[in-house]
Amino acid sequence: MKPSKTATTYLVAIMAALVSGNMDLIPTDISLYAALVVIVCNFIASHTKPPKEGSWLVWPYRVVNWFAGDFGWAENRVGSEVTKN
Repeated sequence: MKPSKTATTYLVAIMAALVSGNMDLIPTDISLYAALVVIVCNFIASHTKPPKEGSWLVWPYRVVNWFAGDFGWAENRVGSEVTKN
């Protein structure tokens, strides 16, 4: 008899997949939902401006960016100055 999967099992699998980068760790019965969360968060992150520091929206914005996989790579490159020849 197969053990039933609980929400904790799913959460641990998703967190392990995010940390390791191995998406095969996500159970197949929820992989579509995990992909949809990433797609929706990507859309939100790409179409919204960062909130002002001190705003109550800072933490939700950071969580959405984290789920979107935006770990600051592009933000750091865009903000850097271009060297002139």
